[in-house]
Amino acid sequence: MPGTKRFQHVIETPEPGKWELSGYEAAVPITEKSNPLTQDLDKADAENIVRLLGQCDAEIFQEEGQALPTYQRLYSESILTTMVQVAGKVQEVLKEPDGGLVVLSGGGTSGRMAFLMSVSFNQLMKGLGQKPLYTYLIAGGDRWLPGRRE
Repeated sequence: MPGTKRFQHVIETPEPGKWELSGYEAAVPITEKSNPLTQDLDKADAENIVRLLGQCDAEIFQEEGQALPTYQRLYSESILTTMVQVAGKVQEVLKEPDGGLVVLSGGGTSGRMAFLMSVSFNQLMKGLGQKPLYTYLIAGGDRWLPGRRE
């Protein structure tokens, strides 16, 4: 492919897709992989972008039989079982709060959500005349709360 002329130097640019490292997609977690549904997102108009992103979001809720076997969906039996167990533990802490603590955690946006949820839940607890039981952990510490620095 012809290069781009800049500062009297020619920068060779590879053919589309040739920059990818062999085996790269297979080596990264599913959350970091390209979604085949959106491979041409840059060519879509606004309406199609919204439709494609909606399809991507819907993938999370597919039943196991409809999903790729490489990772679990929100409705996977093991995910549902874990969610029920976690909800049960939170319920125990709320019933018997002495020494109990609910920790919400995440990295990036999910860490900021953990912060917002813990603050909101603690305000609710105070409004009910109970002591705050929620705290949060955000990857990298509180300096990451204002926004992304990636």
